[in-house]
Amino acid sequence: MTRTINEWLETSFDRANDYALVTGASSGIGLEYLKALASLGCPCIATSENADELSRECSLLRKNSPAPIVECVSDLSTAKGVENLLAGIEGLNVAILVNNAGIGIKGGFVEHDPGRYAALVALNSVAPTLICRQVLPDMIEKRRGLVILVASINAITPIAYNAVYTASKA
Repeated sequence: MTRTINEWLETSFDRANDYALVTGASSGIGLEYLKALASLGCPCIATSENADELSRECSLLRKNSPAPIVECVSDLSTAKGVENLLAGIEGLNVAILVNNAGIGIKGGFVEHDPGRYAALVALNSVAPTLICRQVLPDMIEKRRGLVILVASINAITPIAYNAVYTASKA
C-alpha cells in the first residue's frame, strides 16, 4: 500500500509525543523539509552546524507554525557532533528522520586536504548511518516510523572532479 506523507502523518504520527528530526535544516533541502513538516504541525528537531542560520530560520518558522521546533547546533562531520546529537535525542520519540546534511568538494582529487575528505565521508555516510542506528530500534518496536535519506543523482551518475562526494552518495 502506498500512502502520501500527509496520510501517514494523519494515521501514524502522534503530534503530542513524536518528533521529526531534520539534519542540515538551516538551508536548502533540509530547510524545505523543516518548513513542510512544521507547517503540518509536526514537532521538529532541527540540526545544523551553522548556529546563526539555524536560529534565524527556526525563529521565522516559529512565527508561522504552531509546532514546537527544537534547535540542535551540531557539526555532524565530527564524532563529537554526532555524539552530541545522539545524546540530545535520547529518550525522544523520533518518528520521522530526514537525513539530509551533506557536503561536496569539487576539484582535482589531490588538490584538497585529506581532512576535508574525511569530514565529507563522515557527514555524508557515517553520520546518517549512526543516526539511523539510534532511531530505528524504537521505530521497529513501535512498527511505525519514516526515514528519508536525501541522496544525489551523483550516486548513479558520477561527475568529473567530484569523486569522493559521488562515492559517499553511492
